[in-house]
Amino acid sequence: EKSNTPSSRNPNFCQILKFEVKLPNKDIFLPNLNLTIKDSLFGGLIKRKLGFASIEVEDLISEEAAEVFKLTPEQLETKAIRAAAIEELAAIKEQQEEKL
Repeated sequence: EKSNTPSSRNPNFCQILKFEVKLPNKDIFLPNLNLTIKDSLFGGLIKRKLGFASIEVEDLISEEAAEVFKLTPEQLETKAIRAAAIEELAAIKEQQEEKL
């Protein structure tokens, strides 16, 4: 569905493409979404590749799953220690507020 028709005065357009795809159940098997941006001049006589991008589908689906997948075991342990420390600090603050 095109939201704007490109013209010589305004060559920009926004087009949203929606596809229904089957994805694997396990996040580790999710594919990458590869995008190629092409330009066509003179009725298709000249075709240029303007850009290329690759997006991990995992990042689009679940931020937490992507974060855990990319972290090493040491980083996961550090993250758990930091979370426990934050909880302990919150408990100490609550006790101090109760005393006042």
